[in-house]
Amino acid sequence: MHWLDGTPVDTSLITPDAFAVLAVQIDRAREHLSGPSSSREGR
Repeated sequence: MHWLDGTPVDTSLITPDAFAVLAVQIDRAREHLSGPSSSREGR
């Protein structure tokens, strides 16, 4: 597993809370990359 910039992720640091935060950041990154017109909220 790697960050978007290619640096490795230390999986020993990943807790359920940290994973949830990471998932939110991934969602935001996807929305940013795909543009606001395709966001789930339809904004």
